[in-house]
Amino acid sequence: MQFKRHIMMTSAVASLAMGLSLTAGVSAVHAQASATASDGAVIVTGIRKSLQSSLKQKRSSDRAEEIITAEDVGKFPDKNVADSLSRATGVNVVTGTSAGGGFGENEHISIRGTDPNLNLTMLDGHNMATGDWFVLDQQGGGRAFNYTMLPSEVVGTVEVIKSSSADLPEGGIGGTVDVHVRNPLDLKPNMMSFSAQALYSTLPDKTTPQISGMYSWRNDSRSLGILVGAYYEKRDFRRDGQETLGYTGVSNFAGTGKTVYMPSLIGSSFFQQERVRKGGNIHIQWKTSDTLEFDFQGLYTTLEANNSNHNNMFWGSRFSTQ
Repeated sequence: MQFKRHIMMTSAVASLAMGLSLTAGVSAVHAQASATASDGAVIVTGIRKSLQSSLKQKRSSDRAEEIITAEDVGKFPDKNVADSLSRATGVNVVTGTSAGGGFGENEHISIRGTDPNLNLTMLDGHNMATGDWFVLDQQGGGRAFNYTMLPSEVVGTVEVIKSSSADLPEGGIGGTVDVHVRNPLDLKPNMMSFSAQALYSTLPDKTTPQISGMYSWRNDSRSLGILVGAYYEKRDFRRDGQETLGYTGVSNFAGTGKTVYMPSLIGSSFFQQERVRKGGNIHIQWKTSDTLEFDFQGLYTTLEANNSNHNNMFWGSRFSTQ
């Protein structure tokens, strides 16, 4: 069984920028303080800078919200955006069980305890929607966004808005998540980021790659900038386990006059999946004056899941005793 899903978004509004210094990175765990400028000022970067930026934006906001900022170019702290949002107050991640295709990666979020279908997810103010690869998740419709489609490499800032506001699109009953990609005009000229990782999975006994890269350029006057990025990830999963699909009621069980419930379908499964996630983004900013800016953004992301499931099934409901 093969499942594919993808998102492709473009937008043109008002904004354009760029930046190149090579970073190949190991994420710092503590604050990285750096270079003293010619006037003696200490410039703070890294995680401490990220926390300061998030706190400053939260204080200046006139609504209840949480803000998460990447600590450096290409270094958003987690696997996908849902992992990072789990740190925000009032946000819970919803991870599918292995039987439901979760495999330990966070997929949806719940804001203040509301159902994920009641939340709205946007990319720089534009609505986004996805589907689910697991067949049982496809039976019911909903507006829940699957964050496995949005890797952390393309993200600069994420806003979790927990209060209503007239300037927000309708649909965010529980809350609204606005994901902001990086702006080339905010980065250094000719900036480059590259990351390469390998993941070894013990059960399938395979090593798979994860690669991402970004290049940003802008002119000296900060009036024109271009940013391009791409990523590729492959993962192999395997699950050996038991499945219980539903329960059936048996009235007057064994002549006792009582109703008992038993599994209607039990299975011993051997499940394998090859998952490939890839995509890219482009962002062009053109600032013609202090009051006029043109902006073009494009994002393409796709997830291909090839599944194989071998199962020995037992229909318990067919052997129930009335």
